[in-house]
Amino acid sequence: MAFREQRSAITAALGVKDIRNLWLAQALSEIGDWASRLALAVVVYNRTESALMSTTVFAVSMLPYIFSPWLTAIAMRWPLRTTLLGMDAIRAVAFIIIAIPGLPVPALFVLVFIAALASPPFEACKQAALAEASGSKHMGGSLTLSELTLQSSQVLGFALAGALLTTLGSSLVLVLNAATFAVSFVLILPVQVGRSPGQKQKATQILAGPLRKLVSRGIIRQAVLLAIVGSFVDAAVITLLPALTISENLPLWILSGLTLLSPLVGVVATMFVRTSGSPSQLLHAGMYFILVPCVLCTVFLVLAWTLPEAWLMPLLVAAIASYGLTIAAGPPIYVLVLDLLDDSERAPATALIQPVFMGAQVVGAVLAGATASFIPILLVQAVGAGVGVGYGLWVYLRPEPARELRVESESA
Repeated sequence: MAFREQRSAITAALGVKDIRNLWLAQALSEIGDWASRLALAVVVYNRTESALMSTTVFAVSMLPYIFSPWLTAIAMRWPLRTTLLGMDAIRAVAFIIIAIPGLPVPALFVLVFIAALASPPFEACKQAALAEASGSKHMGGSLTLSELTLQSSQVLGFALAGALLTTLGSSLVLVLNAATFAVSFVLILPVQVGRSPGQKQKATQILAGPLRKLVSRGIIRQAVLLAIVGSFVDAAVITLLPALTISENLPLWILSGLTLLSPLVGVVATMFVRTSGSPSQLLHAGMYFILVPCVLCTVFLVLAWTLPEAWLMPLLVAAIASYGLTIAAGPPIYVLVLDLLDDSERAPATALIQPVFMGAQVVGAVLAGATASFIPILLVQAVGAGVGVGYGLWVYLRPEPARELRVESESA
């Protein structure tokens, strides 16, 4: 029943032209982004023969997310649609120049950073425009579709890059990435939502209202913390997979398979999660998809550590597949948060949350790596998943504040 309802909600959302155009723009730009990250790593390594430089270009492409709140607040001085068009134009031009053969590596790094500066405002404003186009009627379907696209694009982007790099070469892959931004520009051009005048306040004033709601509104705070805990667990479990496969003398194809398993399971699970109902129902839907998978993941990892080596692979696959279910917690949490925010607050709120998610992943990765130097990796991963169990239980057991229940009854 849940699958049919979710499919119907997504189909209905795609029937709205603005939602359809924004979704296609997101899909194209994200697949191109992930494909270009792999292509850039190949280009830099071929020119420098340095693994450090090759990984640094990936880090440079993600670095602007730290400044997401300020970049988005500045971009919101213009209408959402204008910002989306401007960010696509910047990225298309930057990647056309990046694709020029023989471009000096320092210039390449600068252009990658400039192109990356446009991504956080684009994603935040796209999410706000999508919510505006959806309204309450299509919010669940459109945000579920957005989450499915986010998870699928990484897999498709890497697969597409792998195929194209062997046939067309890295420069043409980068040109194709520029083309995805150009097509995204054309798709957004006729969009009717997001045309309201921009906000003229200072960046701090634009961010103050959403920040106050994220921190002080109990049910929103719980939902955001649930997503942050999910990001922390993700880093603790997934970033240790390379070290685990090498330490256990497993072939590299197993590492690739385990890395892809989590988002693939997440895509399937997302089709079965609830994305409509009251705020408390949405919160608990997200909570169950954190709590139960983390319990299973913890149990499987502990068993993999204690049982004979013959059990390692099946238990590791079960643990990573179980963890992949946590990805389905995203849609109900996003629907809850965005539905309780005003139209003008959605983009800055998304921008405020983005660097916190990344910070949680950095902290999770660093703590996991440091702890794994003196504790078995499987146990460190189990402890990381246990953090999700702990917070999930706290959300489950903690009674809703009376004022939150009043808000729900007023909005019902």
